[in-house]
Amino acid sequence: MHFHAVVFDEDKEMEVTPQWIELDKSGKPKRICVNGCQYETFELYTEREEIRVKGEQNMQISEMVKLAHGNAREKGFWDEPREVGTILALIHSEVSEALEAHRHGDYDEFAEELADILIRVADLAGGSGIDLEKAVIDKMAYNSRRERLHGKQY
Repeated sequence: MHFHAVVFDEDKEMEVTPQWIELDKSGKPKRICVNGCQYETFELYTEREEIRVKGEQNMQISEMVKLAHGNAREKGFWDEPREVGTILALIHSEVSEALEAHRHGDYDEFAEELADILIRVADLAGGSGIDLEKAVIDKMAYNSRRERLHGKQY
């Protein structure tokens, strides 16, 4: 059976083709991936071969890197070689914007700036050929073995 998905985003419907569908033992969709986001919560309409998606989204770090870097390339940000220092300064500017949003109590803007930070980091990793997902997993494993506060006062 070939499914298409209807994704709901703030009361808008958009019909898309899933990138992949993981099936359960009975052959029904268990998880799907649409636009790089994995969904485990959806409604299935077998008579129309349609999956209606809304709610919980999950994205692998490697997929975020691929999407962020692909979008940056498509928009011309990598037409010329980029200096790592410049990109890091732009990441820093997003951190500063997040700080200001938080200081002003604008939590929607704060969340958006945190997203900008992740997108810029993912783009840099993609442009640098870094497996960010592996680096994060390795670093979190290392940090889990470190002493409290990593042996520092704060």
